[in-house]
Amino acid sequence: MMDVGITFSAQPQFAAYASAPGAQILTLGFGRVDGRFVGVGEGRAALWGPHYESSVGLLLWGEERISYRRTGAELAALPPQEADLAANFMRVGPAGFVHGPAPSLKYVVSCPHYIHLGWIGVVATPRWLQMADFLAGWVGLDLCLDDGARRDTPGGFRFWRGINPGGRPTGGSAPGPAASPRETPPPESEPRRENGT
Repeated sequence: MMDVGITFSAQPQFAAYASAPGAQILTLGFGRVDGRFVGVGEGRAALWGPHYESSVGLLLWGEERISYRRTGAELAALPPQEADLAANFMRVGPAGFVHGPAPSLKYVVSCPHYIHLGWIGVVATPRWLQMADFLAGWVGLDLCLDDGARRDTPGGFRFWRGINPGGRPTGGSAPGPAASPRETPPPESEPRRENGT
């Protein structure tokens, strides 16, 4: 329901970024932090977990990449589409929503705040839809479509509209058995003879 904690980096880095009010309508600032995190992020507690944040906000348009599970080097090693999913890549603000991709259900209607000066910083991101989902869950409703489903399911608003209902990441193939080569009979060494001739 909230990302909150302290960020650390081995090298001096900078972030001063926020998007608000409540639904990422306005966005302002810049940040790039690749380091470690102590707190709660992306639904799990970490005592020294990886943290990557890259953001830019120009009032009505912004981009955010947020990961509390992978470092920048790990993200860079992935194919671009997989890296975007792993880093929760989204565009925000009215122009960003049109440009896409829209925020995933994990971060839609959230309010990210990052400050990192030098080697230390803070993160505070209330995730309002997740809070509503938690409360609605007590009466059996699942606003974020994540009860009993994989939490890394991509899709944002597309998932709400029923596209990608299987919960399988788009842009990649699911692991499975390798296709077997078509079996062909071995070539015959001599011509076929009829009637024993």
